[in-house]
Amino acid sequence: DYFAALAFARLSAIGADKASELSTRLRPAPADLSQRLAQLQDPKRLANASYQRAIAFSRMGRYEWVEAEAKRAGDELGEQDSIPWLMLALQEQLGAVKASHRAASLALGDATSCLTPTDCERWALAYPRPFASLVEEHASKQQLSTELVYGIMREESGFDPRIESYANARGLMQLMLPTAESTASSLSLPKPTAASLFEPETAIPLGVGYLAKLASLFGGNEGLVMAGYNGGQGAVGKWLEERPQEPFDLWVEGIPYGQTRHYVKRVLSNAWTYRWLYEAEIQASFDPATPVSTLAGLP
Repeated sequence: DYFAALAFARLSAIGADKASELSTRLRPAPADLSQRLAQLQDPKRLANASYQRAIAFSRMGRYEWVEAEAKRAGDELGEQDSIPWLMLALQEQLGAVKASHRAASLALGDATSCLTPTDCERWALAYPRPFASLVEEHASKQQLSTELVYGIMREESGFDPRIESYANARGLMQLMLPTAESTASSLSLPKPTAASLFEPETAIPLGVGYLAKLASLFGGNEGLVMAGYNGGQGAVGKWLEERPQEPFDLWVEGIPYGQTRHYVKRVLSNAWTYRWLYEAEIQASFDPATPVSTLAGLP
């Protein structure tokens, strides 16, 4: 949640020990997903024919058939709440992250937090970390957080490498070809083609490289980087000039592009949720009460 992220960041700035105490009290240990396979292979469940069919349909990629079999298995085994989630975990393990993340997000509905281990395992399905080796490698190389990269990837593409927007933005990071070409040139990477932007091995290095460029322009501040990724670096520069002394939280509310204003809130919320789920110790990336000119490193 965007406002929870702001509140925690503000508390961290006022008293880091208090923020740490609060997260320790409210949050279970970071999501541990290592038990999923063992849960899927439970002998009692495997003895149920509906459960077996749900697994088989998942492996076939016939996800439209899985839901009914999973519901039937849940009713028969008295596990109405857990079997559908196990099938989503299986789909994620099989590489169908687009489908599993979307279904998990819909199932969570209006839930705003995870406060138990079971809740957080389910939230982790809605906030997965696919293409982990690529994301970690290039985020580390560019000195960016993986949470920023995943927050943007989740919003931009829903983890669908083949997606293309009406404006011809392509792939996991929804890059326009001219932006991808200029980023590749600055990084001394091979010139991309429109088709290659659908490949994670191309999209992630270039998307992260473009984020790094924005970070260099805006003081490394994640919120301003997000605004630039959606609204354009020129627009963000203009808004910084017009309202340099506004604190970040008020500055966001004054972004004149409605799409960009809501985008920043959603992506900051995404990044916050990734930190809540996976970080051993949650660290706020900046104080939202700080003037944006200071965050951007402007005189």
